[in-house]
Amino acid sequence: MLLNDFHLSADDLSDEAKQRFSFYIDIQNSLDFFGHTVLKNESLTAGGRHILCSRIVQSYRTVKNILNYLATVPSQSKEEVNYVPMVVICGLPRTGTTLLYNLMACDPACRAPLLSDMSVSPIPPIPRSDIEEHKRRMTNEGILMMQVFQTAGCDFQQYSKVLSSVHPLLPLEEDATLLGCGDVKIVLCNLVPKQENLVTHYTDKQNNNYIYDYHKTVLQMLHDVDPPRIHWLLKSPVHTFWLNNLMKYYPQASLIMSHRRLNEVLPSSCRIALALSNVHFKEDDLDSMKTVIEQTSAIIDIWIERIIEFRLQQPPPENVFDIQYEDLLKDPIGTVRRIYDRFDFLQWSDEFEKSMHTWLVNNPQQKQVQTFWHWAEADSGAPIPRAASNDGVMEIRLATSRTAIGPFTFPTRDPFIPRGIGAIDSSCKLLNATGSDRDAGESTYIKLVSQNIRPTIDFVQRIHGSGYPYISNSSVYFDPFKFDKQRTCAQLEADRMDNVAALSERECVLTTSDMTDNGKKNECDFVLWKTSIPRMWP
Repeated sequence: MLLNDFHLSADDLSDEAKQRFSFYIDIQNSLDFFGHTVLKNESLTAGGRHILCSRIVQSYRTVKNILNYLATVPSQSKEEVNYVPMVVICGLPRTGTTLLYNLMACDPACRAPLLSDMSVSPIPPIPRSDIEEHKRRMTNEGILMMQVFQTAGCDFQQYSKVLSSVHPLLPLEEDATLLGCGDVKIVLCNLVPKQENLVTHYTDKQNNNYIYDYHKTVLQMLHDVDPPRIHWLLKSPVHTFWLNNLMKYYPQASLIMSHRRLNEVLPSSCRIALALSNVHFKEDDLDSMKTVIEQTSAIIDIWIERIIEFRLQQPPPENVFDIQYEDLLKDPIGTVRRIYDRFDFLQWSDEFEKSMHTWLVNNPQQKQVQTFWHWAEADSGAPIPRAASNDGVMEIRLATSRTAIGPFTFPTRDPFIPRGIGAIDSSCKLLNATGSDRDAGESTYIKLVSQNIRPTIDFVQRIHGSGYPYISNSSVYFDPFKFDKQRTCAQLEADRMDNVAALSERECVLTTSDMTDNGKKNECDFVLWKTSIPRMWP
């Protein structure tokens, strides 16, 4: 029977568990609020609603099973997990964190949680050495998910194929599931329009103690059964929303922040968001696709703000080490070596290095080729997400392609397209692997803002002195037509008249919301410095 709704209850949670772990009610209320907000979306298919409801119910059932178990067993804690050395890989998503995480997990002196430790029948907790039981639990979880999809009338194998094409499905997984079922909620954020404010609720800095209360409770349970020789290894971009709280709960944590150009992070993030979300909608539901991309962009905006806020704190955090995505791909083991040189408690070994080499050989999909593709709007006339303009001064042009996945142009070599598409219409403006249009000039200035805040501000101030940019509501915009009175910049070739008709004077509309929300003067003005925080511009 298809589920059309769900009801979360703590009736099967023991009184002792309720007393010891009072944060359970916050997890329940949060899941209930997120789930029922999404269920108001009439674009959800019946099968999509069933999958959504089933996942929420199962996630909360796992929480209750863990808390009930812990309420019945005597404490075995010999040391508090929050004072054990810990490495947390964070930063923006799609910046190489999965590759880095799996390499660092090869260290025999560390422990990284398995998916079967956290969300796949994790009770009773078992040591890592019980490989057969971990496999059995994963198999049972796969059977359960296939049954849910079968009832929903959806193809689980196809869903898994699409998802694995944008994110490798490996035994080690990020610990977002321990953040108050954060893995579920971040997917739910993408399923409703921004006026529902789920992104704001999800990233709230004031009411998130329960998230880390649950996280520490489960991590302590795992630590008591099978502690690492030296340190824990965790990974999730979700931690970046609440870095100060992370450090409050785990004062021994050392942070690894990975960095990648935003014009590469954004399309990659949109692809995985669509891969996770599209099963809930009809294949031709373009409006829902746009919603997913808009919400993904809004989440990335907040991610960037939180990183900048954290790095600008005084005194600056000393337990942070930065790596570049390009360096990680060129020399993965060398990058890990630099991390180990930075933190004294980490111990390099020949066994560790050999294990990393073996892992790379056995996982060739992680040897990523640097082929970066911009994405842009097409037939629908939806605005390009404003986050795309946060990575420096660059030209963004419209790309058009009527593909099976909707109006968003993803080149045929992109693994997100599973159905196979032939040569894209030659009349379309393809975006090449350098990250720009074929006939567009290279970006004049690209920097990672989170690492180069002062130089970025100095650059924007110098450009502002030319008279072409202007400041509006703490953001700095560039007027291209004041610079180029002939209006030759940002024009769309008139190959597809149905698209040209949607534009004003054949000019590329980068975003329209900024005109009303942030005081942008003209549609074609683009951002030199973007902020959602009032009075952030120096």
